[in-house]
Amino acid sequence: LAVGAHMDDVEIGVGGILCQAVDAGHRFISVVVASDHSSWKITAGHEEEVRAKQLVLADRYGYEKRFLEYAYHNVQPDNELKRKLAEIYVEVEPDITFVHHDRDHWPDHVNCGIASKDAVLFSHGYTVNKNIQRCPRVFAYNTSPAQTFSFDPDFFVAVDDAMQRYTEL
Repeated sequence: LAVGAHMDDVEIGVGGILCQAVDAGHRFISVVVASDHSSWKITAGHEEEVRAKQLVLADRYGYEKRFLEYAYHNVQPDNELKRKLAEIYVEVEPDITFVHHDRDHWPDHVNCGIASKDAVLFSHGYTVNKNIQRCPRVFAYNTSPAQTFSFDPDFFVAVDDAMQRYTEL
């Protein structure tokens, strides 16, 4: 499971791992929190086309893409968002979850990272499933060194074998 604030965050941030996971036969789900494309200048006016292209890309690369319909610049780490993400977590029960690093210049990234981490670590408090276990492995990712600050990676995944597919993605 990977949660991104915007339509391309997961693909940019963990696209190599996404390709490797799909190639190995794993289910990979990408959640886009700020997916109300009418609220962003670049996508406003052709929202359905943008959504369709994202779904075609996900289908071509073999992963699932879900949308939570928050407006750009309006993602807040409130209980409503945490509950929605926790419900997805309970449904999917992933072995690994990727969340935005929360030291970022982009408020949507920061708030999405906070909400995602809380949702997968404490989903028993946000859903009716009080027996769900917290995600065993939660990794923070960044989408660009220009956007994230104070990011000190402490885990490295070689994606050399998936680099061609990742750059195409």
